Amino acid sequence: MGPLFDFGRSASRLETAEALAEQAEVQYRATVAQAFNEVRNALVIYETSGERVAAIRRQVAAFERTLELAEVRYREGFVGFIELLDAQRALLAAELALSEAMRDRLTATATLFKALGGGWQLDG
Repeated sequence: MGPLFDFGRSASRLETAEALAEQAEVQYRATVAQAFNEVRNALVIYETSGERVAAIRRQVAAFERTLELAEVRYREGFVGFIELLDAQRALLAAELALSEAMRDRLTATATLFKALGGGWQLDG
């Protein structure tokens, strides 16, 4: 059995407990909101990186065709060697951009996986 008079200590403890519960709820809501924002941002980056890869693949295909035509024109004597080299340079630049875009896509995939709560386990 407890004391008859606690001089408001029980009410004070109750108010403290309610304040802590409210604080925990606010922190929980903030954490959930942050998690949703991280997932949304990761999804946007993932989607746009995929679109970029597709666009650059189309560009590479166009530069491949341009190089083929430049090679034919060079063999037939319609253009000089510099024009052929320019077509090769443009194709190589597009292929480099494609490899960078694919790297960005893989990074976006890992970021999305992490934002969704995925993790890696160490073997050992």
